[in-house]
Amino acid sequence: MKIKNFLNQLTLKSKIRINLIIFTMIPIIIITIYINWIIKKNHMEEQFNIINENLQKCTSLIDMEFKTYIEKGTYILSNTYLNNNIDNNFQDRIEEAILFNNHLKMLFEGINPESYLSNPFSIYTDNETALFNPYINDIQTIKDNVELGKLKYMKLNNVIWTIEEEKNGVEEVSINYYRRLNMNNKTEDILRCHIPLEKIQYLLDEIGMPNNGVITYFDDKGELIYYKESPVSNPIDIDNIKNRNEKKYYTFDKKLQNGHMITVFVPTTFVKKNDINVFLIILSILLLFFLLIIYVSNFTSRKITSGLDQFIRVIQDNKEELLVEEMQDNKEDEISFIKIRFIEAIEEINSLYKKTMDYNNQLSKTEMELLQARINPHLLYNSLSVIKWSALEKEDHKSVKMIDTMTSYYRLALNKGNNIMYVRDEIKMIDQYVRINEFSRSSKFTLDTNIDNDILELFVIKHLLQPIVENAILHAFDMHSSKEKIITINGYEKDGFIIFDVIDNGEGMDENKIDEILSFNYVSNYGGYGIKNLIKRIDLYYGEGSRLDIKSEIGKGTEVKVRIKNINKEELREKMKGKDIK
Repeated sequence: MKIKNFLNQLTLKSKIRINLIIFTMIPIIIITIYINWIIKKNHMEEQFNIINENLQKCTSLIDMEFKTYIEKGTYILSNTYLNNNIDNNFQDRIEEAILFNNHLKMLFEGINPESYLSNPFSIYTDNETALFNPYINDIQTIKDNVELGKLKYMKLNNVIWTIEEEKNGVEEVSINYYRRLNMNNKTEDILRCHIPLEKIQYLLDEIGMPNNGVITYFDDKGELIYYKESPVSNPIDIDNIKNRNEKKYYTFDKKLQNGHMITVFVPTTFVKKNDINVFLIILSILLLFFLLIIYVSNFTSRKITSGLDQFIRVIQDNKEELLVEEMQDNKEDEISFIKIRFIEAIEEINSLYKKTMDYNNQLSKTEMELLQARINPHLLYNSLSVIKWSALEKEDHKSVKMIDTMTSYYRLALNKGNNIMYVRDEIKMIDQYVRINEFSRSSKFTLDTNIDNDILELFVIKHLLQPIVENAILHAFDMHSSKEKIITINGYEKDGFIIFDVIDNGEGMDENKIDEILSFNYVSNYGGYGIKNLIKRIDLYYGEGSRLDIKSEIGKGTEVKVRIKNINKEELREKMKGKDIK
């Protein structure tokens, strides 16, 4: 609705300009979005392909490294002499022990001729008589690294891989595998290959990660063994890496032949940052197009509406002779036709307007004269005085009391034509109004007023509370009921506002009735001031923050709260100048 109102308020030139901009920009924006999506998609695919290619190369190199160790292990395991003699009893058999020792030395040095200390292979056995050889160890020493039960029942060609931490002065992490020797042997014999993690690390470090990337090495159980950040990487959250948080990282996995996993993590923010850079470039180009379109639209709209603009300027000058001169051109286009018809319509409207104004002025004058004739305070007071003396002569004291009450009420109500009065006079007038209704309705009303002394001398508009009391008397009470009819008025000041609570113990009303009253669908048919009129007066004279609220419950009565700003007499009189609600 707001957009519709806004568009309706635009000039023809603005509407043409906006339409040109919208219908030109829509296809450009759609094309721009598509181009941005294509560039983003291609850029991401290009990045991901590079990562996958590097990861594949790295995985292949590591698998080749592992394959080399596996083949060397197979070479050792296939040695017939080793398999036939590993379970021999070398106790007191020195010649066999020396021969066995020399053979193993040649076997292992053939694999790694540098030093037996750096040789990755070693044999573990439960043959205690063979432990003299530096390449053979007690099988019990590896029970903490791998379950011996698994080794015992492992098939000949099977391989068990483990990640182990060793502390030989310096903490070292290594990748190890275990294989069975000849299963026909009497003893349990295991070949172990010890591969320091650093031999794998240098291959991982050469993968060529993107900025802010992280490369990791996980074992077959999903445990993080090693990770390395990009040189320009922001601090990473290891927990997100371990948990493979896909909301924060793109992941690229390659599985090694030993079941371990190499994974590259690239932060989604890094990829999105690159996308944003591309988007900003495209947005800059789009902005240039937009500025160009605005310029072209302005130029086009001016050309189309130039004749209308000139005509409107003449109309705004409000000079009939100029209008006539303007129509004396030789053009016969649509604008000239509109000008002629517009002049004719204006002349007819002006004639009707003058007639209407004359009629309204005469009507207002007549209404004022009638009002003054109807409400002449002196005539009213004199009439009531005559009636009072007539009643006294007849000793009708009840009528005398009623006439005194009416005289007091109208003296306050008419207030010499003033529309502003003290709070104390408003309360006094309401008291007289209630007494008058007691006479007219032959029913007793209890009026309980609790007004703070601080507000008695403050000024309010006349008849501020009377419509509420009037509504209570007319609609709240069952006149045939013997129940006491109580109207309570509380008055006090709070936070710069004067607040009145008018409470009755009448029949009450439902929410629908309250909504009907507050939405102006309800008007009191009695008296000159209804609730609808009162709400308008409060809004007109007191403005924002001032209001009338109603709370009610069937069978429990009604509470009407009036909240008005505390403004002095001069301000109130100034607000009432030129305003017709009384």
